[in-house]
Amino acid sequence: MATVGLLAGIGKLPVTFLREAKRLGERVVTIAVVDAVEPELAQESDQFYQIKITKLGSILKTLQREGVTEATMLGKVTKEILYGNL
Repeated sequence: MATVGLLAGIGKLPVTFLREAKRLGERVVTIAVVDAVEPELAQESDQFYQIKITKLGSILKTLQREGVTEATMLGKVTKEILYGNL
């Protein structure tokens, strides 16, 4: 069983990916990179973290600590979220 990382933005696509990966027997570590993710992500992921997209170092350390071998980013991240704190 591999451990996959899911960097989740807004929308249903991250939930669809999570459910399919779990169906295939994968362990899924989800990092919500925005506040407004679907609640199913926290409920159904093997591990769930909330880390802002701008904290790339923290995201990478978390994925490494969890033993993630592959990762994907799915869902919407608006430019307002990306540039809002500059």
